[in-house]
Amino acid sequence: MKLPDVIKGLSIEKKVELYNLLGSDYQANPQLADVRNDLNKENVKICPYCKSTDTNSPRIYKGLKRYRCNNCTKTFDNSTNIALSGVIQTERNEENIDNVREIAEESEERYKAIAKYLTDYQYTAIVRDGEVVETIHNESCEMVTGYSPKEFMINPYLWINMVVPEERARVADEFSKIFKKIELPPVEHRIVCKNGEIRWVCNTVIPKYDANGNLVSYDGIVKDITERKRAEEEIRKLINDLEMRMEERTRQLEEININLEEAKYEAEEANRTKSEFLAHMSHDIRTPLNAILGYTELLRYTIIDQTQKDYINSIESSGNSLLTLINDILDLSKIEAGKLDLELEYVDSSFFFSEFERVFSLKVSEKGLKFILMISSDMPSGIYIDEARVRQIIFNLIGNSVKFTREGFIKLNIFTENLANSTEKPEGLIDVIIEVQDTGIGISKDLQKTIFEPFVQGKDFKNRGTGLGLAITKKLLDIMDGTISILSEQGKGSTFTIRIPNIPFLKDYSRTKVDIRIDTTEIEFDKAVILLADDDEYNKNYLRDALKNTNLKIVEADDGIAAYSLAKDIVPNLIIADIQMPQMDGFQLLNMLKADENLKHIPVIAYSASVLKKQKERIHNCEFAGLLIKPVKVTELYAELMNFLPYKSTQRVVQSSTSDLTSEITNLPELIQSLDYKFYDTWKSFEVRQPIGEIRNFGKNLVQLGMFHNSSTITDYGKNLISAADNFNIEAILNLIGKYKSIIENLKSSAKI
Repeated sequence: MKLPDVIKGLSIEKKVELYNLLGSDYQANPQLADVRNDLNKENVKICPYCKSTDTNSPRIYKGLKRYRCNNCTKTFDNSTNIALSGVIQTERNEENIDNVREIAEESEERYKAIAKYLTDYQYTAIVRDGEVVETIHNESCEMVTGYSPKEFMINPYLWINMVVPEERARVADEFSKIFKKIELPPVEHRIVCKNGEIRWVCNTVIPKYDANGNLVSYDGIVKDITERKRAEEEIRKLINDLEMRMEERTRQLEEININLEEAKYEAEEANRTKSEFLAHMSHDIRTPLNAILGYTELLRYTIIDQTQKDYINSIESSGNSLLTLINDILDLSKIEAGKLDLELEYVDSSFFFSEFERVFSLKVSEKGLKFILMISSDMPSGIYIDEARVRQIIFNLIGNSVKFTREGFIKLNIFTENLANSTEKPEGLIDVIIEVQDTGIGISKDLQKTIFEPFVQGKDFKNRGTGLGLAITKKLLDIMDGTISILSEQGKGSTFTIRIPNIPFLKDYSRTKVDIRIDTTEIEFDKAVILLADDDEYNKNYLRDALKNTNLKIVEADDGIAAYSLAKDIVPNLIIADIQMPQMDGFQLLNMLKADENLKHIPVIAYSASVLKKQKERIHNCEFAGLLIKPVKVTELYAELMNFLPYKSTQRVVQSSTSDLTSEITNLPELIQSLDYKFYDTWKSFEVRQPIGEIRNFGKNLVQLGMFHNSSTITDYGKNLISAADNFNIEAILNLIGKYKSIIENLKSSAKI
């Protein structure tokens, strides 16, 4: 029997087996084609991997029938045929090839469309004998320059002709480097586009050389950087605008006092360092401020008219604002230069944080606001901080809250974290958290991102300050390894949260500092001679007037040479010497005095307007007996003089006549009872805390009580309290509060109760 007849009689399974045994060489075994046809007619799919016919029904995938072998779990499609020894022979599918060709052509068109709108384009320049003979550009060149690839191909020098005339020579010179095998960095230049528009481009070149080192071509990428250049120009304009604004601010400061113009002139003449300029500026502002604030303090005790008192308060407020501004500028400069050092010491936490309620309560009450102070019960009594700098930080935050809060409250919340691990220890480390919350105008989200940068203010902050306070606050906290965050919404108030970590603490701490509460009216100096050396007439006049009602005689000198000559003639009890004087400064004068056997025993107090640490250290390292920093308050002047000159303390609490206490007072027992019971609890609370607003109301009530009972003693006492509160004179307030009990005792003594 012939092979074809045998094959026809086989079952499907046998045909599969035969196909796998004999292979697919149709020329050698043409009958195999019949076997394959039979298998296809029976819709039998044989797995090309394991030769199994156990396959799932077909699924259509991308136009092809796909099968899955249940034996080996592999998949195959209907273009797969069985081959000898497991080799898979795939029939060509003309339809699939056409699909692939269409997809490729479509992708190419899409690429061209995308490339056409790119702001970068590529090119290749062909070089022969040192000359560019042809340039090939991609489609993107037309988007950038307006010229098509064909136009570049026709004119190989079109690229250099596009360069603006004033830059053409430079660009040509730069590109000549690649002919000399010199590395060429990216070249930025301007081009004139086909439509006349001028644009900036950055041209990056990769050269190709032959074996002899000759340039044969170079590939380039041209990037349109016009927008970047425009942005850079805008930044330059903004910087120039900021510089102009700063110059305008400096000009306004110069107008405050003619001496500031002189300081600016001297600083510009020197033009050495930024710190030197700031030192001169500080000195020459503090010097006139010394007279301004000093005379303001003296006038407060002599003026009775309320309108004139308001004028004095305005002068003092403006002077203090200027002083704060100067201090802020110096602080910012020192912080940025890394020259600000913290002066750490243990402070009484309760006394320290209560101070802010005393200082701000009057301003808060005048605006109809409520001041809330909350100090956590687990706050240790002693914390190790830079008292002045932490006070500065909190003052900045509360001051802003007072400015921008019209109704509601201002809350200062103090608490600790990480104290639990140290509950049984008398000392350790804690984190102190300080929150300042208000119900003010709030801060926008955009402004919150930049509010801690110098000179940054929102539209609602216009003409409200320099914008330095929060910047200095942030930088001071950085030095303390602390942080500050803000939670705010416009119209709903703000909460600033400060965290100062790892603060050493003492649970049982008692204050070693004694508050100096000086009432200058109660200090009576013995007769003495003071030599005052200062070239500033206003400062000499101020010190002379501040001491005119004492037993002290003031002898004046305009410079160090004159002061030394006078000292030899009169041998004063004390010398006050300004540090900066013509011909001979304070340091030179001190050296002359200490070298003189007849004068070296005289204490010399330095009188300086400089607050720079270097200057202070120099003063302390010399033999100066003390230091007065301008501007000097009258109480500060008295306190310093009391260290060197003999004096007596006289009690002038009640200088009322006996008739005032007895005959002229209406219903004295009722007055004493009111003071002893109705007012006593309020007075007692002031021993712990002194809210300015409450102090003022207490004074007003006492004035009314004194007038009702015809007691000038009580009336005057109440007026003094009001005056001290109005002027934020904490020392005077504490002094007056301390006298309350003695006034009652004197009244009782007069009434024989």
